[in-house]
Amino acid sequence: DGDGPRHSQGSGQKLGIRDARNQGHLKLTWRQKIAAKIAARAISYGGSPLSNPERWLIEMFYGAPSRSGIYIDEKSAMRLATAYSCMRFLAETVGSLPLATYRQDLAGTISPAAGHYLAPFLHDQPNDFMTSSVWRETAHGHVVSWGNSYSEIVYNGAGRVAGIWPLLPWQCKPDVYQPGKLRYVVTHGSDRVYLEPEQVLHIPGLGSDGVCGYSPIQLARRSLGLAVGAEEYAARFYENDARPGVVLKHPALLNDEAYKRLKDSWNEEHQGVANSWRPRILEEGMDISTVGVPQADQQFLETRKFQVSEICRIFRVPPHFIFELDRATFANIEQQSLEFVIYNLRPWLVKWEQEMKRKLFGLGSQFFAEFNVDGLLRGDFKSRMEGYGAAIQWGLMTRNQINRLENRPPLPAEQRGDEIMVPVNMRFVTDPQPAPGAPPDGTPFGGASSRANGSEEHVYGGKPNAH
Repeated sequence: DGDGPRHSQGSGQKLGIRDARNQGHLKLTWRQKIAAKIAARAISYGGSPLSNPERWLIEMFYGAPSRSGIYIDEKSAMRLATAYSCMRFLAETVGSLPLATYRQDLAGTISPAAGHYLAPFLHDQPNDFMTSSVWRETAHGHVVSWGNSYSEIVYNGAGRVAGIWPLLPWQCKPDVYQPGKLRYVVTHGSDRVYLEPEQVLHIPGLGSDGVCGYSPIQLARRSLGLAVGAEEYAARFYENDARPGVVLKHPALLNDEAYKRLKDSWNEEHQGVANSWRPRILEEGMDISTVGVPQADQQFLETRKFQVSEICRIFRVPPHFIFELDRATFANIEQQSLEFVIYNLRPWLVKWEQEMKRKLFGLGSQFFAEFNVDGLLRGDFKSRMEGYGAAIQWGLMTRNQINRLENRPPLPAEQRGDEIMVPVNMRFVTDPQPAPGAPPDGTPFGGASSRANGSEEHVYGGKPNAH
């Protein structure tokens, strides 16, 4: 059944998220939830008048401002197509990888451990609501957007893992409340729940203290704000007839009523893409002129393209993975895909594997969980076959092992598909040196000999050679 750390459920202050749901801590209306959030922030930062709101109140609803004047937070950033595509790609990749349990004995031999009681939680279903793929996709989506991923580990009465539940990152925060003492504070409206470190599976991003990761959205809000600003500019450009601003000139001074009538009629007939290129009759000697810098001079399209690459750089995602193919070629895409697995995905997977080893199995256990990235490293058919051929030739793999990697049925027993094959012309360096012209085992080449007329003949290359 496997081993693993055992923990007591505890009582009183240690309350799991699932138990909090059952006790009704989250049964609040949306107005009550907002009011509770505002009250909690006001206690921390002090009050704020609504006529001139403090920065903390603005950021609570709209996110932190960028230099473009647009407020960016983790949720609003997902409305940006490039950012959403990068976060979705990273989350779905981690969620789709096979996650298996293994055992490493004292000799260092690693073997599958599908019988370990944690294997179904990690591979199939960590809780009653979601599959393993959905849980990992959700959790990794949290870490690439909020900088931290938290999952509550629920234990049964025997101290064994009974479920793993993702926590909302904006409701959970690590707290070093004493030197060397860490706990996790989970906020439900105005209520707080404290969890011990062994109750939380925490995957942090890059941070300064090794406990809590930075939010990449907040660190890069200037770049994201510029991308959102360019997108909104384009939307307003088409909303206003896809033309630069215009100035209507009238030779006389208009009264308020005439000014309002002229403005309303112009907007009604010409504003919006649906009214593009409609003719307009100017009255009373009026003239029209355009103002503003043409888009070509602003390098508008170049700015939008650059922001795509800039956002990909934030998340370290090769642009071709989100279908930005301007500089992609068949020669470099495969290499970029390999580099993505090694330099982007692998650091995340190591964090996942080490945290699961520490919190679920225990550092002294022989069991561990590991992601299988072989599917991401598969080359084209020709490259795979060349690699498999070398593995068979040098005795590194059997033919049936390769069939399993290619999802093919095993060879029949009479074809000996589970046996290692090696070249016949190889030997160990400690073996005796064979005689010149003879194979290592001393048998003549060709494997045949005959006697004719009392003389011995050896066959070399199909031709008799009399001695």
